[in-house]
Amino acid sequence: MAHLKPEIAALIDLALSISRQSRGWADSLQNSDIKGQRHLNDQSRQEYTQKRRTEQFLETLERIKRKGNAAPWDDSEI
Repeated sequence: MAHLKPEIAALIDLALSISRQSRGWADSLQNSDIKGQRHLNDQSRQEYTQKRRTEQFLETLERIKRKGNAAPWDDSEI
């Protein structure tokens, strides 16, 4: 059994990593605006997706605006 110890340790590390990823995914779902699966239909899913795309677009515009307002010698925003 001693020769399997490194493989077992690697499997434990992998299992812990998967567990952390799963917990992070579950947390992101719990903290989302979606009320639950039974509230999702094609229209609400489309509205949610459009809202997220709009927010991302506005964030991109804001970054471009800040970059445009930066001094020409200021490369911190690039």
